[in-house]
Amino acid sequence: MAVIAVLGAAETDVPRWAVFEAAFTAAAPAVDPLATRFRVTFRSPSGTAHTVDGFWDGGTTWRVRYSPAEVGGWTYSTAAEPGDAGLHGRTGAFRVTAAQGRTRFDRNGPVRVSRSRTFLEHEDG
Repeated sequence: MAVIAVLGAAETDVPRWAVFEAAFTAAAPAVDPLATRFRVTFRSPSGTAHTVDGFWDGGTTWRVRYSPAEVGGWTYSTAAEPGDAGLHGRTGAFRVTAAQGRTRFDRNGPVRVSRSRTFLEHEDG
């Protein structure tokens, strides 16, 4: 899967089911990264919220990765406990475009169990 890294771009295009990645810089180095909870809430075009944990990547760098499944404009906002001015209250946006890529997973999404629970199918059915 392609990873689309974003930071500082006005708006970035991410193919459906690709991996969106954003990096954030903390105001201070993490004394104990395991004691910090960094979460990012992604809001889809239909309004559904998806919250995922971010992770420490050394020094003052924190990252989050997310694979969006809905085409259209997405937004995100961050929260950090304990609060850190570089991590808490950050917002951004990106646009999800039609799926593309070389593999069936890039084009049709991840595999899941069907509604009938009798076979596997890609997310797009």
